[in-house]
This record gives sequence, C-alpha cells and structure tokens, in this order.
Amino acid sequence: MRDAGVYWRIRDRAARLFDFDYRIEIYTPAPQRRFGYDSLPVLIDDDLVGRVDLKADRGRSTLLVQSAWWERPAAGAPHPRDAVERIGAALRDAARWQGLESVSVGRWGDAADEVAGALGAVRHERATGR
Repeated sequence: MRDAGVYWRIRDRAARLFDFDYRIEIYTPAPQRRFGYDSLPVLIDDDLVGRVDLKADRGRSTLLVQSAWWERPAAGAPHPRDAVERIGAALRDAARWQGLESVSVGRWGDAADEVAGALGAVRHERATGR
C-alpha cells in the first residue's frame, strides 16, 4: 500500500532540492509511461544521476531492471565519472538485499546499455502491461 502523503512530500522535496520531476507512473497507461511502472531516482553523492524501474522475478531469482535512464546533470556539471559502476554496485546490493541471485537489464532507457555493461548482466525484453 502506498501513502499518497509521503509521495507528495518526496515529490515536492525532489523538485525543490534537485529540480527533479518525480512521478510514479503506476496509474499511467503502459503506452504513455515515460520512465516505467515504478521508476526510482538514483542518488550518487549529492546528484540525482538517473532513474531505474526495478522488479523482482522471484521464480528466476533475478532482479529485473526494467528501464534505466540518465538525468541531466544539475547546472551543467558532469555526473561522477564512476556513476555507471556505482549504479551497478547499488543494483547488485539491491538484488542481494532481496535474496535474488542475479540482475538482468532490459533495453528500455538511455542508460540501459551502459548499466548492463557495468554489470556484465544478461538482457531481457521489456514486459508489456507493467
């Protein structure tokens, strides 16, 4: 169950602190989603560098990265050079935390290829409907 009040506070703070437009797209029809069903921001140091949409496939014991996107750097500053490696490490940690054995990266998003490369991950096609 989601707490709408928490969501709105997070959305407001993300906009004020990071100039980041955060929208959960679970209620948006699939063909109209921009980032994914439940994309989450990725914070590295003091910079929101991207978004990922994650799903646990417990039957295959795999964390599915349904989409991965880069965010534009704040005030023209570049992202940390090691951003993709740090995202990969965070995804491995998330999989372990969920008791999953592997990570698979979909092909949706402008960061998907780099994230998959950093992980040495297998790839999967985007599931429809979610």
